[in-house]
Amino acid sequence: YELLTSRKPFAGDGPHQILHAVRTHEPTPVRALNPNVSADLEVVCGKMLEKRSQDRYPTADHVAAEFRCLVRGEPIVARGPSRWRRLRTRVWQHRRPLIAVVFALAVIGFVASLFTARQVWQASRTPVRIESAVPSSSVYAMPMVDGAPLEQGRVRLGEAPLSTSIEPGSYRFIVVSGSTLIGEFDRFAIRGEPIEIRAAPRSLGNPPEGMVLVPSGVHTLGWKGGSGSDAVRRIELESFWIDTQEVSNAEYAEFVRSAGTPPMIWVDHGFDPALGDYPVVGLTLEQMRAYAEWTGKRLPTADEWEAAARFPDARPTPWALEAVPHWVPSLSTEHLLLEKQWTEESELSLYRSLVAPVEAPAEARSMLGLSHTAGNVREATTSQRAADRGAYVVKGGWVTDDPRHWNLARMMTQPHDGPSVRIGFRCVLTAKPPRQGESK
Repeated sequence: YELLTSRKPFAGDGPHQILHAVRTHEPTPVRALNPNVSADLEVVCGKMLEKRSQDRYPTADHVAAEFRCLVRGEPIVARGPSRWRRLRTRVWQHRRPLIAVVFALAVIGFVASLFTARQVWQASRTPVRIESAVPSSSVYAMPMVDGAPLEQGRVRLGEAPLSTSIEPGSYRFIVVSGSTLIGEFDRFAIRGEPIEIRAAPRSLGNPPEGMVLVPSGVHTLGWKGGSGSDAVRRIELESFWIDTQEVSNAEYAEFVRSAGTPPMIWVDHGFDPALGDYPVVGLTLEQMRAYAEWTGKRLPTADEWEAAARFPDARPTPWALEAVPHWVPSLSTEHLLLEKQWTEESELSLYRSLVAPVEAPAEARSMLGLSHTAGNVREATTSQRAADRGAYVVKGGWVTDDPRHWNLARMMTQPHDGPSVRIGFRCVLTAKPPRQGESK
């Protein structure tokens, strides 16, 4: 259905809503969304989506037969009983040699199918190799939907080092030793492409320096004017720590000296030490994830970022915007002209002249103490939208955005391999990792 119409037959904001739609809603007819689909193909697709099992095809073989008919341009309901009778007569006349041949072919086919099924099964999965600097660390995997981990789907893969395989999809791998979190790693598993992870613990202090705790509980996200993922919803989140500031150029430079790759703007324009306290920008999603994992942290999900920015009163604006805050930079005519050029040079010029250091003045911080959750640079999250071809969700505001329209609930997307001068990031850390040996 999705291949034919470019949409899923049943939609919802989460697994429960989707399952409810499967039980109660009828999908829009295929031809109403794509008139180029043949009537017979629409019938086949609709029959496979019937809610009662007795209304659907009894076996996959029946479906395969229908598709063979469609491909051949034949009617989707088999006909020609006279041919069947003629075939049955011939089979009966030569039944003994045919039985022997069929039996031999069945044995060969069965053995070949087992071998082929094993090969197909292996080829359809993603090899995973996980090592840990701490012996006997437990490794867990949690599936993720649009960047949000499904806690109820968490499974224990075993102890590191381990080699296994998983079905393609988005996952969060968690490595723990006892009650100590060794590392969290968000990965998109692609069929046949190996995933290799080495977890090394980093001392972050207790509490982690430069981070604040967002307690677990139900958070109100979204806004009244939003739709889909932007609509008002209530979601339960586990407690987590979040950086009070965006990652700075100086912090990322330390990572580059150790193990990381520099942003392309540093390669093209050089690194300016005078901007060390300013937010690092121009990175791909993979570079931001690599830095977060190097520090022993991870990128926030879109829900975590929004919950932290809006905590504790859940309002979708950083403050009551009756007037533009005095610390918001004023835009000159030159700034407005640069804003409309959309070139790397114009973006860098706006960055150098308007963006502020990562540590904001007290009046520009959220109630939780976070600097620059609106304005300055937008911030990346680990949430990726499958509907947007893997683009990741961006939150917050850019320095030229109208402060009267800042909205902490608004989501934007950015290609995962498309660096932007407008986008920085901050990191988070799960407060309560799963206990070693615990599995769901």
